Amino acid sequence: MVSNLPIFIFILLLLFPDKSTPSAAVDFHFEDCRQPMTCGDNQTIQYPFYIQNRQQSFCGYPGFQLKCHQNGHPILNLAGRDFSVRSISYEEHSLRLSDHAVSSAAECSSLIRNLSVLANERFSLGDGQDRICDGEESRDEAERNGLIVEWTAGECKFCNKSGGYCGFDESTHFFKCYCPDRPHAFHCTPPG
Repeated sequence: MVSNLPIFIFILLLLFPDKSTPSAAVDFHFEDCRQPMTCGDNQTIQYPFYIQNRQQSFCGYPGFQLKCHQNGHPILNLAGRDFSVRSISYEEHSLRLSDHAVSSAAECSSLIRNLSVLANERFSLGDGQDRICDGEESRDEAERNGLIVEWTAGECKFCNKSGGYCGFDESTHFFKCYCPDRPHAFHCTPPG
């Protein structure tokens, strides 16, 4: 009986581990948000954007969900209209959007009017974009190059520099920095 005691203790420790010992498990928010995605056109999709049905919504900011079009381009819905995302500049907080409506003067004016009301939202037209309907040459250029739209969302650079991934806590309605140990308010706490 005495010779089986170490084996018995070992089995007990495996079945009932000490809960006070910190776990090496990585927080699931960190795991889910750490991998940027793409719709297939090699554009990196990361905070504040997230791809609907492919990424968790907490990896992005409310209203920044994208869909993937069958041609591989991300699609953003603004003012009730789907726009193809041609490029995203995370440094300048802007994106270039395409829409066929800029080719006709009447549709272009309606489109710009609808997008102009976004000024109080998270998105707004970039400088000079409200004049793209002024002439055929401007509309042709806008159709070739896309409309520039700027966004406002929680700042991510401090979180990223600390090794975290940005996201949004839908229950508290606050920005979160998802870190290996747990979510933090702005940046990961250095070990120590």
